[in-house]
Amino acid sequence: MTTEQWIAASSGAAVVVSAIAIIVSMTHVRDQFRTQIFLVYTERYAKTMGRLPFLARHPGSSYRLSDIPAGERVEVLAAFRDYFNMCAEEMWLKSTGRIDSGTWKVWHAGMKEVARFPSFTEAWHELAEEYHYFTKFRNFMDAVIADVAVDHAAPPPPAAAATPVPMPGPKYGDKASETPSK
Repeated sequence: MTTEQWIAASSGAAVVVSAIAIIVSMTHVRDQFRTQIFLVYTERYAKTMGRLPFLARHPGSSYRLSDIPAGERVEVLAAFRDYFNMCAEEMWLKSTGRIDSGTWKVWHAGMKEVARFPSFTEAWHELAEEYHYFTKFRNFMDAVIADVAVDHAAPPPPAAAATPVPMPGPKYGDKASETPSK
């Protein structure tokens, strides 16, 4: 092999190695960005939930927006507004491929859990009109609420136990009743 051929082969190999290094680096940078996004949104979630009264964050409690004083109601609605804004952003991040499916699954499950809060539906019904420009998000939130209502609906009450009615004729265990008739 001549010197020019060695130089050409070395240059080609350098280009391939450089391309692989760039791809690996970009993959690592993408993963770092996704991790950073996850951490930022987790912190925002914690701060937003921290602004809600404890009973407002407890599924099954009797806390209702309609029962609290106006000043507290405004504060609770402001916290829910921030939460709904964050959910809209998370949905946008998923729709544009900025987060992976695993992160979206975690966030979506979290949204369903928050939808179980007693005042969540009240707050959504009061604030949903603010999202008139983002129909896809409104439909999404309505679906989350509907899914939670189905998933956590109270089971039907057990049927009343039927009182056994004595039946005439042979009883189980009676050899005559176990013999097939011909």
